[in-house]
Amino acid sequence: MASLFKLLISPVLLIIGRKKLDVRMYPFLVGAGVYFVISILRALIRSGFSAYDAGTAFFLQGLTSSVLEETGRVIAFVYILKDYRRDSDAIGHGIGHSMLENMGAGFASFGLQMSAENAFLGCAGQFMGSLTHIGLSVFAWYGVKNGKIKVMLPIALVIHLASNIIVSDAFDVIKALIVCGTAYFLYRKDDDDLR
Repeated sequence: MASLFKLLISPVLLIIGRKKLDVRMYPFLVGAGVYFVISILRALIRSGFSAYDAGTAFFLQGLTSSVLEETGRVIAFVYILKDYRRDSDAIGHGIGHSMLENMGAGFASFGLQMSAENAFLGCAGQFMGSLTHIGLSVFAWYGVKNGKIKVMLPIALVIHLASNIIVSDAFDVIKALIVCGTAYFLYRKDDDDLR
């Protein structure tokens, strides 16, 4: 059941986004595609971390993911999505970005025996992760659209790195609420809303 929930997070968010916010498919597909390319690059880079002790390798893996994913978002909005500047495009991109991660987590948990509490916490953590990805895509969209990427990218990098190295359910919830609250503020603050 937990596996199915994780697999359905992004499709359900996409359906809601398309109905309520007019989320377009192209930014969603770009988000998923860029994440796929990043996953390949990340695997190649991480293969070199085996020479380090466990703590250093864990930090470097988190740093690698943060830099690749947040830079990938910016590159997507600067070059691939340069004609997609609606606020809902940022949400579509974030849903697409989180989809492959959710699918990986869903397939990885198939057949695992876990308590109801652990299953719930795993599902909640995956959902909070999806919300965080959507929020961080809004950060990149806002930064690129308003010429503030030099401010938004470092903030996104720090948040993403913290999420990768701080393993705590409570932190996941707090982080998601802060990121989504800030993203909502940026989403509403944008003066050139093209919805």
